[in-house]
Amino acid sequence: MGEVRLSLDLQRLQHFLDKHVPEIACADLQAKQFSTGTSNPTYLLWSAGDEQRRFVLRRKPPGKLIHGAHQIDREYRVMAALHSHRVPVPRMLAFCEDVEVIGAPFYLMECVA
Repeated sequence: MGEVRLSLDLQRLQHFLDKHVPEIACADLQAKQFSTGTSNPTYLLWSAGDEQRRFVLRRKPPGKLIHGAHQIDREYRVMAALHSHRVPVPRMLAFCEDVEVIGAPFYLMECVA
């Protein structure tokens, strides 16, 4: 886990969460970026006042992408389907295609550790 290398607009993200995922509305959203092993940038999110409640955000990387690569919408759908069949994967919380929120499509899931 390290510093955020590919920035996130945490205010816009927090507004999105407040509006679309009220069950995890956070105050003073914080983020760290996972440092290795991720083709899609992946972040750990938490509220400054509650570090026990953590979430994971995965987004498409910036730049020109190979057609069919980095299909996070597919990742989201597959993980949601697996979770619904009691396969031990994190619960999916939200998918957002609106690039105005953080600059790329992303999804949010529970953090399991």
